[in-house]
Amino acid sequence: TNFDFLLCWLSRSSCGDPSLALNLSADARFTWRGWSWEAMNGGGSLQELQLSKTAYNLSLNSPVRITATNGVLESGSGTLEGEDSRIGFHLRGRADGTGLDNSVRGSVSLKVLEFLTPLIVESRGKMKLDLTVGGNVRNAAFRGNIGISEGMLRLSGLEAPVENLEGGLRMADSRLTIDRLTGQLGGGSVQASGWVDLFLNKPPKFAVDLFCADNRIKFFPVNYAEISDAKLSFKGDAPPYLFSGTARFKRLMMRNNFDLGRGKGLQNAKYLPEKVAGVKSFYEVRLRGLADGGIFVDNNLLNAEFSGEVTLMNNFEFPQIVGRASLVRGKLLFRNTAFTLDQAYIRAPNPEVFNPMFSISGVANLDVYRINIYAAGTVDRPKISLSSYPALPQEDIVSLLAFGYRGEDARKINPNDTSAITYSEVGSILLEQLQLSQNLQSKGLKVMVAPAFADTEASIVRPNTAATAAPKVYVQSQVMKNLEAVLGGTVGAAQGQSMDAKMEYHLNRRASVRGVYEQSPSGLDTKETKNSYGADLRFRWEFK
Repeated sequence: TNFDFLLCWLSRSSCGDPSLALNLSADARFTWRGWSWEAMNGGGSLQELQLSKTAYNLSLNSPVRITATNGVLESGSGTLEGEDSRIGFHLRGRADGTGLDNSVRGSVSLKVLEFLTPLIVESRGKMKLDLTVGGNVRNAAFRGNIGISEGMLRLSGLEAPVENLEGGLRMADSRLTIDRLTGQLGGGSVQASGWVDLFLNKPPKFAVDLFCADNRIKFFPVNYAEISDAKLSFKGDAPPYLFSGTARFKRLMMRNNFDLGRGKGLQNAKYLPEKVAGVKSFYEVRLRGLADGGIFVDNNLLNAEFSGEVTLMNNFEFPQIVGRASLVRGKLLFRNTAFTLDQAYIRAPNPEVFNPMFSISGVANLDVYRINIYAAGTVDRPKISLSSYPALPQEDIVSLLAFGYRGEDARKINPNDTSAITYSEVGSILLEQLQLSQNLQSKGLKVMVAPAFADTEASIVRPNTAATAAPKVYVQSQVMKNLEAVLGGTVGAAQGQSMDAKMEYHLNRRASVRGVYEQSPSGLDTKETKNSYGADLRFRWEFK
């Protein structure tokens, strides 16, 4: 019989592993003379017991005889074998759950921990067992020792593994006591102490403390973190267990570019799978990080140092974040212009929806202008204000920052002068700077920028007038399975605005129908336009 669902219940991370298996095969025949368990007699055999996952297999090396005599169940000696594993066992107890006298001895790979908790995604090493279980199901008495050597654990959410794990665990009655358990994490030390109460008829109780010092680790979205010290704990009487504590950081480095719009959607905790299904996680997280400084952000927007704190909640698969950060020093980068920041403050108060509130201000000197920037609000509703001395209109300030030209100067650009920035480059820069293309593509729209040239009647009357180039922005969308739409329009063109639209319906792989609409300036007055319409029936043949 397949019992994979039990392993999936213990660790959700195992559910998607196609090699996951817990198979049990047995045959038995029992008889009763009366209603009492003591009247039970018979026997059978355990034919197969297999526990497997990627690159690991633990299985019964030969069938084990099982007997029942006057209600007492007893197995012969059995052996489980696998990679770095050989465990001998003997089982005895009454059918009513009393009179337990079981033993497990041998060594087993630490890979078995991957079956028990989603916190551990990879493990290696050896675990030596010398255990007995007595008493009854309701009040089992565990005794013995467990030794761990050459251990390695890779925990969920951390790229750096815990290495060189060594230590011993002692069992008395139902309590597993961690006598000594030490390892290395990111060049620093990690140590565990505490206890675990084990039961046969209910979940275990945890009270385990973890101490870390001088660790250098990486975790999303942090590229580098240096921990001064951390005291963490894993506690609880039943799932979800609480993994909590406080870590103090000497230094953090974040080089990833911000993608707050996408993160906001992913971290909307109201719609997490656990909450929709009503299923609780095996554990919950409440980890607090503190830094008096040394939080460095170096990406396409900021080159700055912050101080602050952050609390990670829920779990590592679906994290929730609350926190705050204040500026120590730094710069805001806008293309080739760096604003020296006067102040910056970020606060994420709501763990249910990741939509930080922020306030930021700074100043930059560009050409003969002193430009001030102030931005505040939330990620989904930011408000940005620009001012300058000497005074300039907002659109000229934006043009000056993005392209190095005021709007009036940009309209005089000669596209034949290769040293000058062209309108098509301006459009591409604008899309890149504001990340419009990336955000629109996530919504099913494709954005392109291409130069558009137009010979108007004005250029014919005045032949010395150069044909100017304007950026033309195209937005493409797959409206339906067989229907595509493209809309294009010029931006800031001195010769007048032009627009075109195309819709193409694919009848099959070789034939399609396309409708076209164009609007372009007409006459000496660029405000006048002319419209044209068209339709095509298109065929395509392939020759080999």
